[in-house]
Amino acid sequence: MQSLLAAPSSILVTKANQPTPTEAPQSLGTQGSKTQGWKAHGAELLSGLFDLDFQTIVTTRMVPTIYRLGILLSGIFTLYCIVSGFSHSLMAGTAWLVLFGPALFIASLVTLRIGLEVILVLFRLAVTVENMDGVVNKIAGQTDEIVTDLPRIQFWKSWKRGAQDD
Repeated sequence: MQSLLAAPSSILVTKANQPTPTEAPQSLGTQGSKTQGWKAHGAELLSGLFDLDFQTIVTTRMVPTIYRLGILLSGIFTLYCIVSGFSHSLMAGTAWLVLFGPALFIASLVTLRIGLEVILVLFRLAVTVENMDGVVNKIAGQTDEIVTDLPRIQFWKSWKRGAQDD
């Protein structure tokens, strides 16, 4: 699988010129070049979705889109509940409009945000473990060389013998 790097604000996949999940494809030109950047980002996301060998991690790049969709669906559901409340009575509709609707909207967004951040933390943890594995393997190779060059020190046996003599 591909090596991953963690950044404080986002997760990066080390592949040439891939955007981070929280950044738009960068273009400083006209509006047309911005649209082309977004199209390239979308095409890259779709190609990652159909990567059957799982060489590209696309989950972290999908999180902003999932969050935007969650905001939209939460708003639609909250509006549905408000309209439904007004269809039952003016008092129920007012309660949904003033109290329950905003609370439902905020609670659903908080829940979605926490869930998505947990997913990102798991990916960052996986990245950290992968990086640590590389460092440990590098150190292990160096310590193997040192062990073969040094004679064994028999302190354990001499310590046990000293304890038995007492």
